Amino acid sequence: MPLVCGEVTNPIDYGADLRGTLHWGIDLKIKSDMNRLAQKSGTLSTDVTVVGVWDRGPGKGLLCQEHSDIFDDDGTLVCECETWDCLIYDGGLGGEKPPADVVEMPDREPDFEMSETIAMNAGLAFRLTGMLHPLHVDWPTAKEAGFPIPFYFGLGYGSIAMRHMIDTFMPGEPERLTRFKVRMCAPVMPGATVTTQMRKMDDGTVRFRLVDAHATTAKPYLNWGIMEYK
Repeated sequence: MPLVCGEVTNPIDYGADLRGTLHWGIDLKIKSDMNRLAQKSGTLSTDVTVVGVWDRGPGKGLLCQEHSDIFDDDGTLVCECETWDCLIYDGGLGGEKPPADVVEMPDREPDFEMSETIAMNAGLAFRLTGMLHPLHVDWPTAKEAGFPIPFYFGLGYGSIAMRHMIDTFMPGEPERLTRFKVRMCAPVMPGATVTTQMRKMDDGTVRFRLVDAHATTAKPYLNWGIMEYK
């Protein structure tokens, strides 16, 4: 099933400088049978609504909250996706503060962990998905935004954590995934070794973080994560 990228958020013009757009968070809820979807051809369409634009304060940027409904060509709702983008060049205008989003994380050692090293060319490989943001591949753009080198896509290291959990809890059956929610908290540089810390809950869900494998008490790369599966 072909997926056309690059036309989903570009037409949404709310006056921000999109060169400074960073993924802040995502909450993906899968509503359709993934086995059925994988066995058919066709086109996906996405309806995107800007839910709100929130001010984080001077020097901290804006947060844009968007809700997307993705349909197949039969009109079946495939998934819902709430995304949060941080607009680092904007904000500080005295606007409304973003709503709190609290996820309870168990205060215990992880039940499972899995690690891997981010390839030095991971950002270039991720561009094959159609995600072309220059912050992740262009050195002058990254330096202009205050980063020493281009860093990895947030959705890229989010997908690493997702794969770690699929391999741990439902190996070979990714279609069992029903929800993936997480906050991007720190940039991952190419060459870093990351560890997904997984804590299985009594209700069958998983709470997770993605941390530096060599500094597990440092600020997490991903935090307040929820994975649900059937």
